[in-house]
Amino acid sequence: MKRFNMAFKMLLILIGSIIFATTVMIGVYALPVEPMIDNLKESKHVFNEEAIYKEVFNWCTSTLDNYTEAMILQNATYDGQEGLVDKALLNYRYTAVNPYMALRANLCGVKKDVESYGRYWHGYLVYVKPLLLVFNYELIRMINTIGIIGISMYLIYTMYKYGLKKYIVPFCTTYLLMSPMVSFYLLDYSNLIYIFIIASIITIKKKDKWKDNNYIYMFFIVGIVVAFTDFLTYPIITVGIPMIFYFVLDKIDSIKEIISKIIKFSLAWIVGYMGMWGGKWIVASIFTKENIILDALSQVGMRTSSTSEITGEKVTVYGVYSRVFTNYFKNPIAIVLLLVIIACIAIIIKNKLWKNSLKESIPYLINTFGIKTFNDLLESIIAFGHTFDHHLFTYKGLMVFGFSITSILIKMLDKNEKMEEIGNKVKNI
Repeated sequence: MKRFNMAFKMLLILIGSIIFATTVMIGVYALPVEPMIDNLKESKHVFNEEAIYKEVFNWCTSTLDNYTEAMILQNATYDGQEGLVDKALLNYRYTAVNPYMALRANLCGVKKDVESYGRYWHGYLVYVKPLLLVFNYELIRMINTIGIIGISMYLIYTMYKYGLKKYIVPFCTTYLLMSPMVSFYLLDYSNLIYIFIIASIITIKKKDKWKDNNYIYMFFIVGIVVAFTDFLTYPIITVGIPMIFYFVLDKIDSIKEIISKIIKFSLAWIVGYMGMWGGKWIVASIFTKENIILDALSQVGMRTSSTSEITGEKVTVYGVYSRVFTNYFKNPIAIVLLLVIIACIAIIIKNKLWKNSLKESIPYLINTFGIKTFNDLLESIIAFGHTFDHHLFTYKGLMVFGFSITSILIKMLDKNEKMEEIGNKVKNI
């Protein structure tokens, strides 16, 4: 009965989210576009100076995806004659050789063919459109930079305040390896940073107050929000990192219970994610003349294909992971991560700490590889070919694996220290 009630509540949340998303998208499309175009034109030189795939730094993987960024800005400033509902649900933009060239042409007054992109919600427009109504693109980048730095610092402060000081260095190291600085420039990469950090802060603050059902609802809602705002970049981070914080703070050592929680939280996220995404296909197909369901299903076939959509080459497991791991570790900060791992392992081996903490670490090992398996499953089912073709940003999802591995080692050291403290107290009695 309890499971039925939870499933019913989640269904209501999903339906309510779809209705809200549809309403708010129509609302932002009702905003005047002319001021947005004028503000975007103020930053025209940015697009003339930057390449479609510009490297921000030469010492790490830091490629700007101005191809997708141009789609976002084109969707935000489209000024065609279609009806309001059609615009909100089909998300038109002008086309050219590629979206970036189309944007540059559009800013010069050249508007060619029109294309729709209705299989995504494009929920980022809920804040991109209002921002463009007031600021130019350069100021929006500055606001985004301040926002990412501010919320990241608040998460670090929360970790410090709630007794996770030892995890700050591993977190910062693995976080910096995904090059969050590139997200200062791109609205496309920023959504998931805000989402995973907010979810992590909630997880840390509510760990002693919430029951597991609350976290099931949280991961379900996070999946919904990701499906609404994300452009299929590196969504795994929004479930993986908060889940790591959950298990770092959790005191249970039952392998069965750990596995159960991983499955519950992961399924809640993926049901919310897929349910919300599918909701867009249904709503757009009902209220417009386009068959978005058919279009989306055909795209799913291409994205999960074992053949590259861009190059036509055969996609292999080795090919996917060699690309993403190369991008993740093409960064001198990787040396810090390796040093942290080596130092922890050396201390554990030298002091034979594994004898005291191996049993307690088994659940966290399961957590690590459980999340990694979930990641692999998500990629193979939803976006295997996509991960290969877009390795310049899909590699960012490896933060989940890196932070989980380092968290295990820190947990083993922390467990041994606690046992020593207990032993000293016993001796002093």
